[in-house]
Amino acid sequence: MTDTKKTKKAPKKPKQGIVAPRHKIMVIGHRGNSGLLPENSVNAVASCLDESTIDGAEIDVQITKDGELIVFHDEDLSRFGGPKARISTLPMAELKKVDYGVLYNKKFKGVGIATLDDILSLVPEDSADFLLNIELKISPLLKGEFVKNFVNRLYMQVDSWIDPRHVLFSSFNWESLDLLRHYSQDMKLGVLTDQPDERGWISKVKQLSAQYIIVPISKVDKEFETLVKDELETSILAYTEHHYTDKESELNACGKVIQHDIHGLIVNHPLDVYNLIHPQH
Repeated sequence: MTDTKKTKKAPKKPKQGIVAPRHKIMVIGHRGNSGLLPENSVNAVASCLDESTIDGAEIDVQITKDGELIVFHDEDLSRFGGPKARISTLPMAELKKVDYGVLYNKKFKGVGIATLDDILSLVPEDSADFLLNIELKISPLLKGEFVKNFVNRLYMQVDSWIDPRHVLFSSFNWESLDLLRHYSQDMKLGVLTDQPDERGWISKVKQLSAQYIIVPISKVDKEFETLVKDELETSILAYTEHHYTDKESELNACGKVIQHDIHGLIVNHPLDVYNLIHPQH
């Protein structure tokens, strides 16, 4: 990462910082273009940037024992044949040994875990036309100073590459969103919940003035849509619940949810979902 901070342009701010969709419904790659390339990898995010029909990429960010920010979803390495120990207890040197790509496909053998710097280096300075959604992955067991240090390091690292106001920060760990809001009232925040039938998220969205409520695709129905419209000035993003190999189920779910008033979809197969939304394209 360069020591020289880039000159940044002021962001274009639609209503309440909500990103104006380039298309009817934003299509965001879940863990990058993970239906085609290893999830959360440099290539998966670069693929989203290269495609004009993809509006953004969602990535998962965690912090290692020695303070490195990495782009990785799971709490441990067991899916990759590694130890069942939380990422926060492992040093970067241990994580560099993981062959991240081979689990996805043998042709990706040797692909390692990306660092946050690897991903941020791909995103243009003026990234207003591409939404990078950084999900903060924080175990419920981790609280207090750990969360505070993680959030501070994440914010400062993003700020050294691109304007943080162009980024959407989201998390199931609402404490981290509280901390992020202190940095800027213009920052885009997304409250993640997989239990939208429990109403605690409504007060959190209001408290944070969060631009997005982010829920599983299966949770979006007319009742939820009406609740959001009546209670909040926020937009709905819906994320996939399907494995990257199950494209058919993802497309079927998306076909149903696009009938509702949603702002965007976070999916494993963004190109196919775009074509579903825009069949004449």
